Amino acid sequence: MRIGALLAFAFLIALWRVHGRMLRKLNSMLGAFRALAPLLRRKYRLVPPFVRAVRSALPEQRKALAELETQQARFLSTERSDVERVDIENRVGGLLRRVCADARARQQLAAEPGVAALLGELDELDAKIAVAAHRFNDAVAAYNRATRTAPCSFIARMMQLHAREPLAVHEAGSRAAGEPSEPSAAAVGEAAVT
Repeated sequence: MRIGALLAFAFLIALWRVHGRMLRKLNSMLGAFRALAPLLRRKYRLVPPFVRAVRSALPEQRKALAELETQQARFLSTERSDVERVDIENRVGGLLRRVCADARARQQLAAEPGVAALLGELDELDAKIAVAAHRFNDAVAAYNRATRTAPCSFIARMMQLHAREPLAVHEAGSRAAGEPSEPSAAAVGEAAVT
């Protein structure tokens, strides 16, 4: 009887430790998203003025601009979960980059002060988002590994925790040059500060 009680106690202690490990992974991922979310909100708040500034000059992008406005409203809605916001950013981030690249290709449009300022701010935000997204994706990868491997997978199933989708990372500078690049040291420092 005594040995059975000790084994049951040891099992409960082990279960408690595994539960704590799973919660640390979950909290790490949620914390990484909390650091990323304000940057994404700033980016999505720039969408309406950007769309207004380029709409008349980019008639061939009418559908893309309408989609950006729709998804911007969805992203900023308070009813959206973090999972839904990551999904929206994964679908819309590339679309915004393509529209920005089209705006840059039209040198006269890109030279307009309002458009140039918006493009510059979007580039700056992309650099910060790339750094924060890497941190978020590292946390998501650790969390997803934990949900798939024993013994954490048992706790994850009991808590109804599921694997999460990482954020599609689009490197800073890829909009202007068309190729991925590493974020600058200044962007890394600024992202750490914000």
